[in-house]
Amino acid sequence: MSGILDLITNAIGDDAVQSLGKQLGANKDLTEKAMQMALPVILGQLNRNAQSPDQVGGLAAALDKDHDGSVLDDLGGFLSQSPSDRDNRMVDHIFGGRRQAVEKQLSKTSGMDSGAMGKLLANLGPLVMGALSKKRQQAPSNDGLGGLGGLTDLLKQDRVEADSRSKGFSIVDQLLDADGDGDVDASDLLKRGGGLLGGLFGR
Repeated sequence: MSGILDLITNAIGDDAVQSLGKQLGANKDLTEKAMQMALPVILGQLNRNAQSPDQVGGLAAALDKDHDGSVLDDLGGFLSQSPSDRDNRMVDHIFGGRRQAVEKQLSKTSGMDSGAMGKLLANLGPLVMGALSKKRQQAPSNDGLGGLGGLTDLLKQDRVEADSRSKGFSIVDQLLDADGDGDVDASDLLKRGGGLLGGLFGR
């Protein structure tokens, strides 16, 4: 599991999952399953974005301006609220024009309806950004992670570790590369991606 995802999942308790499920109109099991799917996909897309010099600059600026990691300190309170317009704009920016396609694929794979999945992504986006910010803060100063190249390297390192846990099968790439036509086999993704998804919450 990537260090960034560790920061999130270590902070999420049953109460926070239940609060989020109540907001989404989903039971705890479905909510947790959908979170297991969505979190690595958000992180994977951020990693892709960070490969572009223009986009990594925007990502660094957003982290410095709006995300200090404090969102992880009260996840129950944060996840009990509907996502704000700013949260939705953040997810739009992360996925660009592919947001609807990603929502469709995640909805099919997890079993959560696409409307609830859209809200889930908007709830989880700030968590991933907050954890990324905290990860940068925790890094030794001589690692150089405060710079743009360091941010790219940090996301790449987390992605390599996540891929190693998925046993060589990149469920993230399968979902992000899908063209939205529904051809991704959900059962195959769950089976082969279990090393990454199944252990996110450790329960």
